[in-house]
Amino acid sequence: MSMNFTFGIIEHKRMIRERVFNYLGKQREFSGIFQTNTLEEFLVKRINSPLDIIICDINPDGQVGVESASILKSLFPSAEIIMFTEVEKTEEIFHALQSGASGYLLKSTTPEKIHLKLLNLMNGEALISPVVAKQILKFFQPQNKQESLTSREQEIVQGLIDGLSFKLIGKRLGISESTARNHSRNVYRKMGVNSKSQVIAKMLRRG
Repeated sequence: MSMNFTFGIIEHKRMIRERVFNYLGKQREFSGIFQTNTLEEFLVKRINSPLDIIICDINPDGQVGVESASILKSLFPSAEIIMFTEVEKTEEIFHALQSGASGYLLKSTTPEKIHLKLLNLMNGEALISPVVAKQILKFFQPQNKQESLTSREQEIVQGLIDGLSFKLIGKRLGISESTARNHSRNVYRKMGVNSKSQVIAKMLRRG
């Protein structure tokens, strides 16, 4: 059974916003709910429809990504918040992830690639580049013995940060997909989180 994901986009550059919104809206897996020029305009609209994905300019209305991600996540806690950025600014991306964003997309990415990346995201993969992933891993240090991860669990974390699905993590490590999922549950329990994005966020907060 095919899925249909609802989405919206907040982007001040009309040409980019409309190109992405119109392309995704024509794909059978997506339904466009809104497109706005600014975060303020979005808030005024008082959108009540459930949203699966919100693509947001990393610097809307002069607000940095950390603020916009936090605002959107508080309004739509189950939505995947994706920051839309001109360049890969590691610090801003880190802050946005800490505040609830699930990843980011470069504005130079074609609508076709955005379509595929969002499908991968909704299938459990991460929207971060290998460069940013390596930086994130530098922040991870177990805080105490009770939270310490086994070597296998750390390999699972590495796979999550690399944006792999549980199936691909299993293939990399020579274990089954179900075993990889079981290890991830132990990781979530030890770190006190419930999702892949929360694993990344908690790692960042330890920095």
